[in-house]
Amino acid sequence: MTNALLKNGANPNIRTYMTSSLVDEININVGLQTPIHRAVYASQERILYIYINILENISNENYKPNFNLQDEHGQSVFSLTLWMNMLTIAKQLLQIGHAQINITDIEQTPLLAQAIMKQNVQAALFLLEQNVDVNQKTHGLCPIQLAVKYHLPSVVEALCRNGANMNIIDENGNSVIWSALDSGQEDIATILVKFGCDSTQYDI
Repeated sequence: MTNALLKNGANPNIRTYMTSSLVDEININVGLQTPIHRAVYASQERILYIYINILENISNENYKPNFNLQDEHGQSVFSLTLWMNMLTIAKQLLQIGHAQINITDIEQTPLLAQAIMKQNVQAALFLLEQNVDVNQKTHGLCPIQLAVKYHLPSVVEALCRNGANMNIIDENGNSVIWSALDSGQEDIATILVKFGCDSTQYDI
């Protein structure tokens, strides 16, 4: 049915109305969602592939599926595929150039920072594999500082492997390695030292 509707001129980018109530990020009743947003929430990968594959067959630019339209919380179809662990589709959207890896949410938070704050390790590692900016600050903190704050050693290691700045200092004058040790995360401190973090930033 989705395929037939699209071929007969249905608008894939029409959006629901804004809502006035506060809802969580996985509530399908949130406003400004397109049918593609709904397909992600319903885990309908077959329908999502229809939207992807029909792109080349639609000449009217206004009726081509737009995967970067954001709902009222600033979540695009691409970002939702990350949170729903639909990484194969997320990768395809990047490969065909119909996803923006540097898109931010309504609070101007980049995807990598969102993934770390959600403690979504798979999404964070996926973004790092796709060469996301490893030093982009959000609300004054770099991804590696956030990964220490949220206790994600595998993400810290991936950040180090991808060239993140390990020697940054926060607004209180604390280094990344000090923050790790001060919060009892010796495993993360070990990772930082392994990748050449300046251990003299902490008076052992």
